[in-house]
Amino acid sequence: MPDVPTVAKSGIPGFKYDTWFAVFAPASMHKAEVDKFHTALGKLLADPVVQDRLLRLGIEPPAP
Repeated sequence: MPDVPTVAKSGIPGFKYDTWFAVFAPASMHKAEVDKFHTALGKLLADPVVQDRLLRLGIEPPAP
C-alpha cells in the first residue's frame, strides 16, 4: 500500500506496535496431551525453515 503513510509520517513519532499469538485448548485437556503439544510446538518453532518463513512474513520467532 504505497500511498498509505507510515504511522510516524502520520504524526505519531516513536510509535511501536507489538502483536502476539496464542494457542488455546479446552480446560479439560489432559496434562499428557498438553505436554505432547507443547513439545511438538517447541520443535516446530525451533526449526530453521519455520523460523526463516516467520521472518520473511515479518514475524520475529520466539527465542528457544
